[in-house]
Amino acid sequence: MHALRDLGDARAAERHAGDALDLPAANARTRALHSVLHATVLADRGDLDGAVETARPVQQAATTLKSRRLSQRLDEFAARLTPHRAAPVAACYLDADTGRRDAHARLPTRGSGRREEDERTRTGL
Repeated sequence: MHALRDLGDARAAERHAGDALDLPAANARTRALHSVLHATVLADRGDLDGAVETARPVQQAATTLKSRRLSQRLDEFAARLTPHRAAPVAACYLDADTGRRDAHARLPTRGSGRREEDERTRTGL
C-alpha cells in the first residue's frame, strides 16, 4: 500500500488497505501506522470523510502509543488535509490535532532517556 501511494496510485493502494490492516490486536502500533497510511490514501482520492474517520481513532491513541514514526505519519496526514481546511470535517480534525502535536513535541528525542541516564550515572556526570 505504501509504495503504491508513493507512486501516486491511490486507487490501487486503497485496494490493498484491507490486507495491510489484517493484523492481530497485539500489533497496535503497526495497525495504527497502516491506518494513517490508509487515511492518506483516502484523502488523496478526495474522500475526506472516510480519511478523517479512519485517522481519528489513531489520532486519539497516538498519545498512549508514544511513537515518533506514528506522529510523523499523523503530521503528514494533517498536511494533506490542510488545503481542505474549509471543509468542516477537515477543520474539525485539524483543530483536534493541535493537542496531539503538542504532546508529540514533548516526546524525548531519539537516543535520549534510559541509556543516557545510565551513562551519566556510570561516569558520575
